[in-house]
Amino acid sequence: LAGINEPTQQKAILSQLDNSLKASEELISTLLEIAKLDDGKLQPNVQPVPLKELLSQLAEEYRLVASQKGLELTVKISTFQVQTDATYLRRILQNMLSNAIKYTNTGRILLGCRKRGDHVLLHVWDTGPGISEPDLQRIFEDFYRIDATAKGQQGVGLGLGVVHRMAKLLGHPLSVKSWPGKGTVFNIALPVVSGKR
Repeated sequence: LAGINEPTQQKAILSQLDNSLKASEELISTLLEIAKLDDGKLQPNVQPVPLKELLSQLAEEYRLVASQKGLELTVKISTFQVQTDATYLRRILQNMLSNAIKYTNTGRILLGCRKRGDHVLLHVWDTGPGISEPDLQRIFEDFYRIDATAKGQQGVGLGLGVVHRMAKLLGHPLSVKSWPGKGTVFNIALPVVSGKR
């Protein structure tokens, strides 16, 4: 910063350096996590998990982030208990919500759930730009980013790769549907703990 006398310029440069450092740390952390998942070193601890507490925490965590971008976040709290790993499920939903907020410029995001037979379907809806059919086939690949919406966005395209690996390890079916120009929905199906609601 030597030679830059303007405090505003110094502040901007420091902010860029801070963002770059955070992005680098996040990338290294995610790559380590992927390596552990691929090597089988991370094993899920599957047990009954009450959705009410988890969804309430996520609502609290992401509501401010969404509102800072002018988006409305709605989280439908559920009293179901599901058979899963709480840490993995939290990470999956965090990645889905982060992506929804990142790529949605106006409108709203919904995190909700619905019972389907002996499963609960958790879904994250957004009113973003949507994803074209060719991109839908590749979004879970590592480092894949959609050019049309990625401009100016941070990230390297690893979040959905982690989501895919964790869902597969847990045996939770994962799906995505999208309507270009209207929005996208990501779904993950979780087994309901018998007799719990």
